[in-house]
Amino acid sequence: MASDLPVLRMRTNADNIAKIKAIAKYNKRSVSKEMEMLLERYIAEFEKEHKEIEVGFMTPKELLQDAKDRISGNPPYGD
Repeated sequence: MASDLPVLRMRTNADNIAKIKAIAKYNKRSVSKEMEMLLERYIAEFEKEHKEIEVGFMTPKELLQDAKDRISGNPPYGD
């Protein structure tokens, strides 16, 4: 069944991919669910050390500008 969840792509080397596949299989998870669990754990650790990250929602106009910035190689990495 297709998901409506956003997609996050990443690049890594073949060894990392093989290892995360082995870990996911050991934990009886898909690679996607294993990565989601690891990401959530990392975010929780970061927020515990620093502070909770507030997530805001962008307007359609802001989403469009963000996409244009990223395509042009100028993503908003600052605050």
